[in-house]
Amino acid sequence: MKSRVILVFIFITTLFILGLARVFYLQMIPNDNLTKLKNNQYMSRIFLMPHRGKILDRSGEELASSVTTYSLFADPLLIEYPQRISKKLSDILKLNKKDVYKKLIQEERRFVWIKRQIEPEVMKQVKEMKIQGLGFIEEGKRSYPNLHVASQILGFVGIDNNGLEGLEKKYDAELKGEKLSILSKRDARGRPLVVSGQIFETSNDGATLELTIDKEIQYELEKQLEEVTMQQQAERAMGIVMDPMTGEIIAMASFPSFDPAELSKTAAENRRNHNITDILEPGSTFKIITAAAALKTGRIFPNTKYFCENGKMKIGRRTIREAESSHKHKWLSLAQIIELSSNIGSTKVAFDIGEEHFKKIISDFGFGYPTGIDFPGESSGIINQASWGEHLLSNISFGHGVGVTPIQIANAYATIANGGKRLKPFFVKRIIDHQGNIVQETRPTVVSEVLKPKEASTLTLMLSGATQDGATGALARVDGYPVAGKTGTSQKVNPQGRGYLRDAYISSFAGFIPANQPQYVIYVAVDNPKKEYYGSQVAAPVFKNIASFTLRKKGYLPVILTEKSILTPKAFTPVVEKKTKSVLIQGQEVMPALHGLTLKEVARELKELKNINLSDVKLVGSGYVTYQWPPPGWIIKEQSKVKINFK
Repeated sequence: MKSRVILVFIFITTLFILGLARVFYLQMIPNDNLTKLKNNQYMSRIFLMPHRGKILDRSGEELASSVTTYSLFADPLLIEYPQRISKKLSDILKLNKKDVYKKLIQEERRFVWIKRQIEPEVMKQVKEMKIQGLGFIEEGKRSYPNLHVASQILGFVGIDNNGLEGLEKKYDAELKGEKLSILSKRDARGRPLVVSGQIFETSNDGATLELTIDKEIQYELEKQLEEVTMQQQAERAMGIVMDPMTGEIIAMASFPSFDPAELSKTAAENRRNHNITDILEPGSTFKIITAAAALKTGRIFPNTKYFCENGKMKIGRRTIREAESSHKHKWLSLAQIIELSSNIGSTKVAFDIGEEHFKKIISDFGFGYPTGIDFPGESSGIINQASWGEHLLSNISFGHGVGVTPIQIANAYATIANGGKRLKPFFVKRIIDHQGNIVQETRPTVVSEVLKPKEASTLTLMLSGATQDGATGALARVDGYPVAGKTGTSQKVNPQGRGYLRDAYISSFAGFIPANQPQYVIYVAVDNPKKEYYGSQVAAPVFKNIASFTLRKKGYLPVILTEKSILTPKAFTPVVEKKTKSVLIQGQEVMPALHGLTLKEVARELKELKNINLSDVKLVGSGYVTYQWPPPGWIIKEQSKVKINFK
């Protein structure tokens, strides 16, 4: 009996010691799994977002930032008289009384949001009520201090600070940083027991984006687009300003636009970045691509002539006409086809080039593919990959039957402006973390080399001719600065089906300035203007206004355009006999380019031509050449009449 008692005692003592050992182990020895289980059982975590990083323009000016706001929550279990309190809160917060009441009577919950992102003065009114069970948590709210400026580039965020469109969406992960959370205890039934909204875990704020955008140029672009839209009673106007040497987007906008602070009052159509997402037919701005394809053959030159059929040309059952019935051109050189914007001339050039070669150049310029710009939702455009046939080849040669985006057109002109390199355009220059470290820096990226420098400079001179007096782009000229550019007028494609909308056009102008040392590529397109519709009348003046502002802002001194300042010698001289300096085509003299030359320089150029008598040349004005007849590339016959205007 005694031995049994001893055994029971030993057994109980052993169990007691083991129990103490287990308690000691659980209490004193760290155990990650137990800690996690305990926290899950007794602690509740409510996630919030930290302050989003700033978005700055290229000069450090704020385009988007986060400001401190206060979000109101409630613990329904602690709320007395919920009906009375819901009435007071709804009056102060401008909320529906029934919705507030439903939240306050949810006793199965210990945490409910009443309203997010309240202004400080409203928070003060709620605090003065001294209601048990209500509390505030600090949160960051997105602020756009410049209202609508660059809004379609920046995009916007939702109530939880997640980027929903634009750069806010593209760089959401970098901007929002690491999550912020409130840690609170649970009650015995596992419900959050929130006593204070001031218990925070530390976290990192988002990174800062430094953009390529110039806020002042962006504002001017938006103002000009608004003015032309109102003047022409148009549906929309779009515009881009970019640096052709780097691919940096200096400004980009469309009108109508929107204010992110008034998001609920704006249509989704106005929030979209149309320059990147929309597809349009480029019209005659595409003719320079045809000219580039011609030069790349190595057998077509600016003074190569084509018979333009007196303004009308039959292709099968269809007839190709010039934009104006009064344009009944006969023989035009390639340079004149660009200058006078001849549809039939472009058709003849395209036929000479051939479909396969033309397709390759279009692809080399990036049409049919996204540019790779750092922005969501970019369209690749539409290039028909099937066999074209003569009629479609003709249409594409002057910018119809092909779908492109505004950014693709601007980037193509930038390729010409920088000497032939296609670059990847971009918005974000640097990303800087919350500690001030540069974590990403974008450098110019060459996608491909499309043109040789000589070819690019020859195209530049041809585009410069398209802005001379009497040419289609004359209204784009800026006093004191040479402009290289091209107008475009195309019918508007029916978005609801096949064909075109009746009496609806896209009027555009694409170019760069100064032509001799390009600083800016500028593209303007006006969608369905009602008063006038030619790109020369609608878009070219807008280009002029934007170009004038950008050059004045940057302090560029006026320059004088000469052939030597744009292209290498003999770019317009495919055949030169060794016995004479005269330019010859199949043994015939042609008129040199005189635009921008002084009287002395003109005399030196014309003196070399045997078929011109200097005493018969008509000179008007003084200064530098602004107009010449015959135009560059014209075959000079004996006793040709020559007229030169100076200004």
